[in-house]
Amino acid sequence: MIASGSLQFWRSSPRGLWVLFGLYLALALAYNFVFPPFEPSDEGAHFRYVRYLIEERRFPVARSDDRSEFHQPPLYYALAAAVSWPFPAPAEELDAYAGRVNPYRAFRYWEPGLDNKNLLLHGPWDLWPFHGLSLSAHIARLASLLTGGVTVLLTYQIARALVDEQTSLAVTGLVAFNPMFLAVSASLQNDAGAAACGAVFIWLGLKFYQSGFTVRRAGVLGLALGLGVLMKITVGLLIVPAVFVVGAWGRARRQPLPRIVGYLALMGAAAAVTGGWWYLRNQFLYGEPTALGVNFEAYGGRSIVAGVAVWWQALPYAWSTFWGRFGHTDVVLPDWIYLTLGVITLLALLGLVFRILKSGEADSTLMAFLILAGVSEFAGLMGYLTLSPSGYMGRYTFPALPAYMTLFVFGLLGLVPLRAHWFFLKALLVAMLFFPVWTFVAYLLPVYTPPPALPALPPEATPLEATLGDVAVLKGYKVSADHARPGDRVYVTLYWRPLDRTERPYSVFIHLFDRDGTLVAQRDTYPGLGRNPTTAWTPGRMFADDYLVVIPETAFAPTAAHWDVGLWQADTGDRAFVLDPSGQPAAAEVSFGDLAILPRPGSTPNPVDLNFGDALRLTGYSLPTRVLKPGQPFDLTVYWQPTAGTSRRYLFFVHVADAGGNLLANNAFEVRGGEQTVQVLLSPDAPPGVYSLIFGVFYDDAQAGQVRLKILAADGHEVSDEVRLTGVRVVAP
Repeated sequence: MIASGSLQFWRSSPRGLWVLFGLYLALALAYNFVFPPFEPSDEGAHFRYVRYLIEERRFPVARSDDRSEFHQPPLYYALAAAVSWPFPAPAEELDAYAGRVNPYRAFRYWEPGLDNKNLLLHGPWDLWPFHGLSLSAHIARLASLLTGGVTVLLTYQIARALVDEQTSLAVTGLVAFNPMFLAVSASLQNDAGAAACGAVFIWLGLKFYQSGFTVRRAGVLGLALGLGVLMKITVGLLIVPAVFVVGAWGRARRQPLPRIVGYLALMGAAAAVTGGWWYLRNQFLYGEPTALGVNFEAYGGRSIVAGVAVWWQALPYAWSTFWGRFGHTDVVLPDWIYLTLGVITLLALLGLVFRILKSGEADSTLMAFLILAGVSEFAGLMGYLTLSPSGYMGRYTFPALPAYMTLFVFGLLGLVPLRAHWFFLKALLVAMLFFPVWTFVAYLLPVYTPPPALPALPPEATPLEATLGDVAVLKGYKVSADHARPGDRVYVTLYWRPLDRTERPYSVFIHLFDRDGTLVAQRDTYPGLGRNPTTAWTPGRMFADDYLVVIPETAFAPTAAHWDVGLWQADTGDRAFVLDPSGQPAAAEVSFGDLAILPRPGSTPNPVDLNFGDALRLTGYSLPTRVLKPGQPFDLTVYWQPTAGTSRRYLFFVHVADAGGNLLANNAFEVRGGEQTVQVLLSPDAPPGVYSLIFGVFYDDAQAGQVRLKILAADGHEVSDEVRLTGVRVVAP
């Protein structure tokens, strides 16, 4: 399955390649169509750059107080501007998007699903047929489609330097049908342009190595590098493999060292002439050529030591964003997908090593060139994520994507019997085509599509018929369980029939109150889980919302609770009151249903497992009462798991706080270990209401003062430095 003999500079493209290319275009256009404006990562900032070029007709200047993409090289944005300049984007429309930010975005962002994955609120202004700013954004994305197409076509040519036609088609399919590459090709992001420049550069390096370097070809390679660094600075990392391939060619052809140095000097000079002017401009503007300094000031940088400390967290994130993590990284696939791809990649690496060690399997220099290209881009990613908290994106390595996929398929074939190669390649290609189609249908389309209309209330729902102002009628509800334990997930389904579209968006609130009148759990979101805001409602179009409510692991049990739901405006606090039959306000919420909160099994009351900095573990707590009067002291018993001896003196704090963080009790006690009962003092001025009991651990440091211990999750990442144990209610004396 290995190509042999002298290869042409450009091989004629087989019919299969054009089939793959057509499928790539269709999928990328579908992704483009379903992504609303500014939902792809950083697209709003990229769009601002494009519009600046169109409207100001000059290059923008980055500022440390503006989180923009103005530090980026201009070639991609010039291409996008050339594509989209006939389609205006009114400034008032751009300002309107700034006011449509979804405050509930990132709810349990690590989980697959469609719950508040959108950065912005969308409505008729974004729907087909596109117009105004929406049309301009969709058209500008075609710059990515074009450059992505270049990457796909060149991937086949690159693969043919090592493998035969069928294998090259499989490699091309792995690039074309990578869901993340398709998403980049369907978005306004310069990573698509960087991938194209990387593909051009790798292709030229391979071909010139095979056919021989000349003065002209060294200049062309330098020209490609110069254009690449005008597209994105990451393409410049390929200078290392370029030097290698020129040097390897010279050694293989026994060229004198001065000639090799001359080719390298000419390549560097051509790159400097083509792209160096931009970096010289940066030197004058920012005091350094890359403009990364001003970017770090805007987004926040960190020390090398601090960056290395998060590698364990950054690498899995980069891995997921290489294959498919969409939107503003909230639209994720199931973990088993990333794990399976990781296992397959490890197998490919083993097969690659096997084939490299096997004599006669491939041109070792060409293999080394592709490996070096991949390593160079990966090293650049590691360097950037070490210094910048915004540098975790695996797509930053896309300039080496054709090299990665060529080595990937080449390595996998090393583990497959020769007689099964044809079948394996076909299966691999079919599986890879299924991957983005399944991703589109199961994860992307639902996230950016409003919930479907319901013709009538389903029979499993409990009717309500509660009218909330002039906004909506709550037709009914359904709850997934009648009992739960702390840590359990409960789904509350509400059936809404909109009455009218509102000028300001209303939020849905779901509160779970126990028999003591204290808050057990709550959930706030825009209707449609962010996908159907009241500002975009269609009157009379009934729909169902499934709201996930997680019972806190620290919730007090046993107790009985009931549900309250309603509509309110988060910015003003105004509510859509429940109306009585005469149309007068009767209540601020709709109450329904009962939920029994059962205790979790354990040896302590209200068992929990809170790891405070690997130094202390809280295993439970108990309260004799949670209904208090102002100034009344109350007992709190906490249960500590024995820990290794330490000379440090730890204390824990107990706060009673309102929703705004104002403290009605501020108490601190030394940790004694085992079962420990303390008396908490409540302010005598505490007004009646429902409050939270907040708990945390700290120690006193001579230099830093009070240092709180972070609560660690099971996988070791830091969660917070305090926890809400339960609610308490203050009543009038």
